[in-house]
Amino acid sequence: MLILAVMERRRIEVEVGYGLEEVLTDARIGRLLDQELIPFFRQGEFGKGLLAGVQGIATLIGAGEAARQPLPPIPTEPLPEPKTFLPLATFLFGLLMGLLAVTGLGALGWWFWRNWRRYCPECRKPMRLLSESEDDAYLTFERQFEESIGSVNYRVWRCDDCQTLDFGRIVNIFRDYQKCPQCDNRTLTVTTYRIVEPTYETTGLEEIHKICRYPRCHYSETRTRRIPRRSRQVWIGTGGSGRGGGFFSGSSGGGFGGGG
Repeated sequence: MLILAVMERRRIEVEVGYGLEEVLTDARIGRLLDQELIPFFRQGEFGKGLLAGVQGIATLIGAGEAARQPLPPIPTEPLPEPKTFLPLATFLFGLLMGLLAVTGLGALGWWFWRNWRRYCPECRKPMRLLSESEDDAYLTFERQFEESIGSVNYRVWRCDDCQTLDFGRIVNIFRDYQKCPQCDNRTLTVTTYRIVEPTYETTGLEEIHKICRYPRCHYSETRTRRIPRRSRQVWIGTGGSGRGGGFFSGSSGGGFGGGG
């Protein structure tokens, strides 16, 4: 077997002797070059690519020699019973039922956490969940503002006997608000503006604006951030009769091609 790589021509060829043509067919060598050797060549790692290609070809030769060996005798002892596997439809149905059970239990737990009756830590009597209009009387201005913009929803339980209150807090993950580092309220908005578009040769630039919408905070911050350069798309191709491999990159436009 001969592997010839011509760097100036960006070309690689593999020639085999008559004794290996049954094992190292054109299709097998072409597939091996595409998967094992050419990815390293495309990155400039020619030594690693050649080593990976030779190791892959050695594996093919070893598999071919093993196929030429005579088959072992048929055992006289009875073979073990084959294992029974669940049909695909049964497996998928069981998986679906398991997912429904998990999601159902999660939804049920969420409902209980929101609405299940709580007991007063002072007198141990049941507490009453206040409505949205009733709980505003017990919320601070900051919490009322968070509810007004939809970033947080507060739940208030009240003991009508001893007037004890219990608060619950549910963050709305579907609204683009973050915690303000100055007032600790979830009222911070983050907006990004693209100033300079990145190219293949130069980096880009973007400006990030952070503003707290809480009227008593007045927190704002503006900073710039570099955008990495764009990466070129890389794809692999083969040529020739199957014994050669090739690679093409967006930057060079050349490639290693195979010969017949």
